[in-house]
Amino acid sequence: MPETFYDIHCHTMTFDHPNLIAFAYRACRALDQGAGESHNIFIQLRDSFRMLGELYDIKTHFKEYLEKLLYSGQQAGTDGGVLGSAKKVVNLIAFMEADIAGQLLYMERDLKEVAFSRQGCRETPVLTIGDHTYSQFVLTPLLIDFGDKGRACFNTHYSGINIKPIKTQTIAMLLGIRDYYRLTQWNLTNSHADQPATTTPLLRVYPFLGINPANYKDVDEINTVLNKYFPHGANTAQEITAAIQRFDGNLDQTTLPVFAGIKLYPPNGFDPWPKDNTDHKLDKTRCIYEFCCKHDIPITVHGSDGGFQTVDDDKVAILASAGKWEQVLNEFTTLRLNIAHFGHHQPAGQAESYDWMTTICKLIGEHPHVYTDFSFRGIEDCFRALHCAQQQDPSINLDAVKKKLLYGSDFMINLLQQQSYTEYTDNFITCQLPAVSAEDKHHMCSTLPEQFLWPVVKDGAFPALQSEETGAQALATQP
Repeated sequence: MPETFYDIHCHTMTFDHPNLIAFAYRACRALDQGAGESHNIFIQLRDSFRMLGELYDIKTHFKEYLEKLLYSGQQAGTDGGVLGSAKKVVNLIAFMEADIAGQLLYMERDLKEVAFSRQGCRETPVLTIGDHTYSQFVLTPLLIDFGDKGRACFNTHYSGINIKPIKTQTIAMLLGIRDYYRLTQWNLTNSHADQPATTTPLLRVYPFLGINPANYKDVDEINTVLNKYFPHGANTAQEITAAIQRFDGNLDQTTLPVFAGIKLYPPNGFDPWPKDNTDHKLDKTRCIYEFCCKHDIPITVHGSDGGFQTVDDDKVAILASAGKWEQVLNEFTTLRLNIAHFGHHQPAGQAESYDWMTTICKLIGEHPHVYTDFSFRGIEDCFRALHCAQQQDPSINLDAVKKKLLYGSDFMINLLQQQSYTEYTDNFITCQLPAVSAEDKHHMCSTLPEQFLWPVVKDGAFPALQSEETGAQALATQP
């Protein structure tokens, strides 16, 4: 039986999706509060979304800014430093300038590159880890609710309207996946002649719906959304694939079973367990957990102090902390939860802390449905940090943790550290770590992600596509 390789944590987004105003507002607020030199506007913008402020500046003044950076690199006589950073930023820009279908095609091409160029395959693209061979590939891109209903407003003429509603991003995501399935014949093999052309999509894509309860007025609004996208409870792979293939750009449908799970994002202000019920905050949050427990729907939550941060540092240190989930899990004991990034935590100006990682290890030991992933940081940094955490707390059970550790890339955000999706995937496959066997890796990228998504796989995780169109037909029928 074919084996499936999962990337349980990735992103596809264009420049239309992130909320630049929200994190710029946060940066200016920090300056107004006298945060000091280490929190100047440049640092704030960079930390809010890993240099997204620089991306926007380069995009606006691309030619002169890039020439300046390249010139400074040439003067220094090195390809690192400023020049190396510029190349990474430009590389990320190039990816984000593609539409969602194009981004998926890039990711498909990169997986083929690992298979064909790195592992010597010449016919069918497969990845090999130990005795396991993967010929099917699943992505779960996570939507982030960047919406901000008037909370972050400058005193300008154009402000206060709901900026970046999740609806716009949802339509772009679903159309992008649909068109990727249709347009696979438009492949990128012209620049990679060593890769055989294929006409069958290599990927299956099961997105997660981003929800920020603050953008909904009450429990009824949230339940309406949940029942719309999960009309019969958890959606199967077959249901998601079929619904996306039929999607025509219209979200005004009674039911639309297109998502595999829910994405929650504390750096945008989401509180896993509000202390009070002002504006129904606790009720709205509880209703998400109740729905997901009742229907066995997985949740992935951002679990580090980095990311697209629109609230202040001290608030993120509270909201994104793994300890926030202790009370949630004590009440919602069957909640299937992935606390992403394995609790990376490094307060400004301080050494890396392992307290969040230690708490996640504790939660994994106490709750059978809790998982974590090493997205962005990679497997080597993950186990380096885990070794440090064990030295501080010898009670951490490494074998138990490995049984709940998921492979994730955090692509395309990780392009600020990696050259490509090829590089990140290849690093995972080829790295040799004393504590990680080939069988451990298989569980991280195949067995456990499937278990997290679908404890019972009803119709297979890799369904056939229905009535595929050729690339030419798809181009002619695009809205």
